[in-house]
Amino acid sequence: MLQCQQQLDGAAADARAMVSAAKARAGATATLAVQSVLQESRKGHGWAPKW
Repeated sequence: MLQCQQQLDGAAADARAMVSAAKARAGATATLAVQSVLQESRKGHGWAPKW
């Protein structure tokens, strides 16, 4: 019984790690998308400051 519980705990920890990794990837992808959109809008319009 104890071994079974340890396996379940390990599976739950693996699942949490996978979820957090997926969230991190999604967050990084969203950040990159926002940055590229901002860069494109700066190129396309004159309102953005020219650094």
